[in-house]
Amino acid sequence: MRSPLKDKDGFTCVDAIHKLLPADSRVKSFLFFSGNLELGLERYGRTVETYTNKYVTFEFWKCASKDPYNIIHKAEWLNERMDLELIYTFQEKWPLYKDPFVRSALFFLLNIYSHKGRISSGHFSMENYNPISVGRLKNLYNVDKKINILYHEDENYLDCFDQLETREEDVLVLPVGNFSHNWLQHGTLRGFEDYVVNHKDLKEKLKEKESKFILCYKPHRELYDFYSDFNIKLLNKYGIETENLENCHDVLIYNF
Repeated sequence: MRSPLKDKDGFTCVDAIHKLLPADSRVKSFLFFSGNLELGLERYGRTVETYTNKYVTFEFWKCASKDPYNIIHKAEWLNERMDLELIYTFQEKWPLYKDPFVRSALFFLLNIYSHKGRISSGHFSMENYNPISVGRLKNLYNVDKKINILYHEDENYLDCFDQLETREEDVLVLPVGNFSHNWLQHGTLRGFEDYVVNHKDLKEKLKEKESKFILCYKPHRELYDFYSDFNIKLLNKYGIETENLENCHDVLIYNF
């Protein structure tokens, strides 16, 4: 099973993460969105539990698991009537529609239209709509039987860590994305589906938790200094380890 959604960060590190994970480990993932990472690990036979504090993301996956054909029917109807002005309107207002399946259809469509998998902002093309993504959406029926998708209401996703009970075999996996020092974070416009990651707070919380973890980042030279206490693995666009930052596509940071 593959996700019908585009990954906003385009990670290709599922195979490398699987190889890093101990044989008997259980995955607890955070910052859940596209499901590409989680479904990829599930295909390897991993037990996956994933968390999000973005209700729009949780809702899409629950609706897709319950009745993907309902989403497809509404998405096809909307796609036939879509134009550029409507897309701009939907980017701003899509979570305000009353029907959860309409919201889920817009979640799906705007992600597919987008060049980079964003929903509430960014560049897009209606030509990106394709039968492959629709076919993958059909396959999400009962997906919540394969990966356990959980919603927590805390505004800061890190607050979930304080309530999380972990066992020795649990590994926390976070597809973080881009690194920054968060100096310009205040006042930045973000979409309904976007996570706010304070990297300093994340590092401190992981130290407090003392659980095994794997962080997935896009390449940035300052990651070496910032995470100097942990192991760092660079991967090229094929998910193969490299020592060249210029050829690096994903960075894995882990503590075991």
